[in-house]
Amino acid sequence: MSYGAPLVNLAVVSDTGGKLDRTFCLTMHHAIFDGWSYSLILSAVESAYKHMNAVQRPFTPFIKHIMSCDYESARDFWCSEFQDTQAVPFPVPPLTSGHMANSITTVHRQIHISEWLGGCYTPSTIIQLAFAMLIAWRTKSMDVVFGLTVTGRNAPVPGVHKTTGPTIATFPLRTILYGRLNVANSLVLMQNHITRLIPFEQTGLRPIKSFSSEAASACQFQSLLVIQPATNRKSQRLLCECPSNGYEQVKFSTCPLTLVCELEADKLLIKAVFDNVAVVADGMQRMLDQLEYLVDMITKSPTSKIEKIIPRPSNIYACALRQGQSWSSYIEKKAYDYFDGEVAVVVDTIVPKGDSSQRTVMFIYQPDRTHLCEEASSKTLYFLRSLMGPADNQIDYNILPGEARVRTVVAHVLGMEPQNISPKDDFFALGALDIFNGKSIENIASSVKPLTLYTPPLTPGSDRSLGARFPLLSLESDRDMEVLESAIMATYDIQSMESIEDVYPCSESHQGLLQTQMLQPFNYQSYTIWEVTTGSIAFPVCPIRLRNAWSKIARRHPALRTHLIESPLSVGIHPKIHIVHKDYVTDVPIICCADEHVSAELRKPFLQTSTNIYYPHAFTIFQTISGRVFCKLEGGQAFLAAASVLVILHELSEAYDGQLSPLLGPLYSSAVAWFQSLPNADDRMEYWRRQLEETSPCTFPMLRDQDSPTETLVITEHLDNTATLIPFCTMHGLTVTNLMQVAWGLTLRYYTEADDVCFGALMSGRDSRIADVDKMIGPFFNVSVCQLCFGREDSLLDILRRNQVETGNRLLNQHCSLIEILRFSKYFGQPLFNTCISVEQPLSMDSCNASLCFKELETLEPTEYGLIATVTIGPTDLQLGLTYKSDLLTEEQAFNVANQFRVSIMEIVDSLNN
Repeated sequence: MSYGAPLVNLAVVSDTGGKLDRTFCLTMHHAIFDGWSYSLILSAVESAYKHMNAVQRPFTPFIKHIMSCDYESARDFWCSEFQDTQAVPFPVPPLTSGHMANSITTVHRQIHISEWLGGCYTPSTIIQLAFAMLIAWRTKSMDVVFGLTVTGRNAPVPGVHKTTGPTIATFPLRTILYGRLNVANSLVLMQNHITRLIPFEQTGLRPIKSFSSEAASACQFQSLLVIQPATNRKSQRLLCECPSNGYEQVKFSTCPLTLVCELEADKLLIKAVFDNVAVVADGMQRMLDQLEYLVDMITKSPTSKIEKIIPRPSNIYACALRQGQSWSSYIEKKAYDYFDGEVAVVVDTIVPKGDSSQRTVMFIYQPDRTHLCEEASSKTLYFLRSLMGPADNQIDYNILPGEARVRTVVAHVLGMEPQNISPKDDFFALGALDIFNGKSIENIASSVKPLTLYTPPLTPGSDRSLGARFPLLSLESDRDMEVLESAIMATYDIQSMESIEDVYPCSESHQGLLQTQMLQPFNYQSYTIWEVTTGSIAFPVCPIRLRNAWSKIARRHPALRTHLIESPLSVGIHPKIHIVHKDYVTDVPIICCADEHVSAELRKPFLQTSTNIYYPHAFTIFQTISGRVFCKLEGGQAFLAAASVLVILHELSEAYDGQLSPLLGPLYSSAVAWFQSLPNADDRMEYWRRQLEETSPCTFPMLRDQDSPTETLVITEHLDNTATLIPFCTMHGLTVTNLMQVAWGLTLRYYTEADDVCFGALMSGRDSRIADVDKMIGPFFNVSVCQLCFGREDSLLDILRRNQVETGNRLLNQHCSLIEILRFSKYFGQPLFNTCISVEQPLSMDSCNASLCFKELETLEPTEYGLIATVTIGPTDLQLGLTYKSDLLTEEQAFNVANQFRVSIMEIVDSLNN
C-alpha cells in the first residue's frame, strides 16, 4: 500500500474451476489491524449479508481517550517502572543489521490444561508469569523485561469492546520475581501490576523511550508475548477461514522471539515466531518444553514457592553481569548521568553502508540543541586542552556544580585550595586521617552549606524533636508532642514512653470504615472457629505449644501488639491512632471442657471491650476431654480481614514446628507511610464524585413480616463446582469476582425491582506496592461502591465487560475513606446501600509441608449491612456464606436469597453459552 491508497480493500473472487465457492478477500494495512476488530468485521459482514442492521460505532471516543491521557503521569509511571532495572536481554539479539525473511521460523505447540486456577487473576496472568519465569530461568536473573501486546479493550470507553479499530497496545513489562513467594501470591502481584498499567498502556513505545535511559533500554526487548482469547471455531454458513491466514502474523515479526498464545478452556495453543539466527529450532523446542512445565506447575501447584520451581541465582546482580547485561545499557546510564538527566540516550549497534563490521553508536535527544552543543563542546574542550599539556598533568574536567560543592567541603577540611584537588584524588590519601576530628566537623557545619542530595520528609533531631520518634503523626508543635505523650502515659499508667514502640494514625480507608460503623453503633466483633489437627493420631495437638506459637507471632508482628485509642490531639486530627507496645501483655487462655459443651463454650465472647484499652483481637484455645483441640480468633475495630487471618494461620503452623523466623515481621507502619505518600488524592476523590453524583439508593427490602430482635446470623450454601465455573470464566476472559458481582446485581434487581443497583464490594487492598505486603498483618481492606445498570439494551456480556473495566478503576481509587466517598451522594444521611459482596479464599489451612491443619468450622462477621454475600473459592467448589440480620429475613427467606443468587449465576452462564 502506498501513500494515498485506502487502508482497507475488499474483493470477492470467484473460483475459475466452475465451483460455486467464492473467496472474500479482506486486505488491511497492519497499522489498523488487530484480531479483535477482525472478528467484529467478519461478524458485521455476515449480519449485513443476512439483511440485519449494522450498528456504527465511531472510533473517535477511543482516540479522545488516548489524547486525554496525562503525559506527566505517564512519564512518572514509566520512569519509576524501570528504575534500577537489572534485566538481561533475552534472547541475545542477532548480530545482523536486521531480520532476513528466510530466517523467520514458526513452531506450534498445544499444551493441555486440566484446570485453570481460580482466584483474583485471569489465565492471561498465568501465561505472563510462566513466560517471566521462563526468561528468569534462561537468564538467571529474577528481574525480567519482555514486550507484551494487549487488546486495549480495558480502556474506560463506552462500547470499546464493540469498536472496530486498532486498540491494541504494546509496551515493555517488567516483572521482579521473588523466590520465597508462592505461585498464588506471585499471580496476585502480577494481576495487580497489570491493573495499574491499564491507564498507561496506550502511551506508546516511542514516548516511553524518551522518558529515561532505563525506559529506552526496556523498550529494546527481544521477546514479545501476545495473548489472544479463544477463536470462535463454530462453523459459519457464510465465511470460513483460509488456512494461510495463520501465517500473516509472520510478516510483521520485529522481535527475535514472538510468542502468540491462544487461550481455551482446556488447552493453550502456542505459536512461536522466532529468528533462527537468535534461537535455533531445537532450542525453541526445548524452550517450549520448559514453558509447558512451568504452566503445569503454576496451575497444579499454586502453593509452591518460585525458588522451588526454577533455580534462584545466588547473586542476582552478578549473574546478570555475567550474562552480558548490557554493555549498551551501561553506556546509556553513564551518558544519561553525564548530562544530568536532561537528555534521552539510546545506544545501539549499526552496520554502516558499505561496511561489514559493526559500530556502537549513541543517539542523544535534547530538544534544546544549543544547550546540548554547549554541554558537549565544553566537556570536549577541557579534555582536548589537557592533552596539549605536560604528559603527567591530570585532566581538569569541567567540574559540575554538585562536584564543586563537594570539592569545597573536602578542601575546607584538609586546609587546601579547591583547585588543587582532582576528582580522582583519594580523600584519606590527602591526609584526612590525621586531622579528621569533631572540631573539623564543627567548622564545616558553621562555614559550609550542607549538601542537598536528598531531603527526607522529616528531619530527626533530638529525642524530643517533632517527627523524630513518631514521624507519621502530623505534629505541629512541641505542645502537641507533650499532649500526646502525657495522654498515653496516663492511659496506660506508665511513668515513661519506654514501653511504647511506635505511634501512628489509621490509614484513610481504615478510618473511613471505623466512622461508618460509628453511624450505626453496635458490637462489631467477628470471629472464626477452627478445629486444629496434626493428621496423626500418634501426635495430637499440644495446646501449650499452640499458645507459645501465638506468643511468637505476636512478638514478631507489631500489629498484634497494637491498641487503637482516641487521639488526644485536636478534634479532627487522627481520630484513632495505633499504640504499638514493645511487649505482648495479654495471655492466651486454654479452656478445658466436655465434648458435649464445646460448641457452647466456643460461642462465648472472649474479646473484652468493656474498657477503652483492649487489643482489637483475641485468641483462645479449647481442649475437650477426648483430646480434640479448637481455637477461636475474634476481631473488632475493622482490624483483621481474611488476608491477615491466613498469614496468622500460616505463621502459627511455622511457629508450632519451630520454623518461624526470629526476625521482626514486616511493619504495618510502613504500609501507613505508603498510604500517606500516595499522590493525586484529589483525582481519586474526583473519580468517586463522578461515580456517585447520580447514584440512587439501593436498599434490600425487609421481607420478614413479624418483629424480631436484631441478631446477626449466617447460612452456607453450595454455589457451583470450581471445575465447571473456572473454565467458563477462562473461555470468556472474565474473573470470578466480576461474575459474582454481576450475579449479585441481578439478585438485587430481582428483589428491588430496579434496573440500576448498587452495593458494597470488599477490596483486599493487598495489591499495593508495599514490600512484603503479602506477609503483613494489619487493616488493608476497604469497601468500595459497585454500580450496575441493567435497563439498557446491553447484553449480560456487555455488562460483565463494563464491570471488569470498572473494577480496574475501583482498584486504582480504592484507598479512600468510605465515609468521605458517600458524602458525594445527594442522598447522604440515608443508607446508599445495605448489601455487600466479598470473594475470597477459604479460611482454612491444610498443607503437606506443615504439621498443623486448621479446619474452619464457623465464621461470623457482624456488620452494619443487612446482608453480606461471602463467596469462597475452594479447590473443588464455590461456597456462599450469607450473613443477614434477623429483623430483615427469616432463615427460610435467607435460603431463598441464596437460591436466587445461584439462579442469577446460571442465568449469566446460559446467556453467554447461547
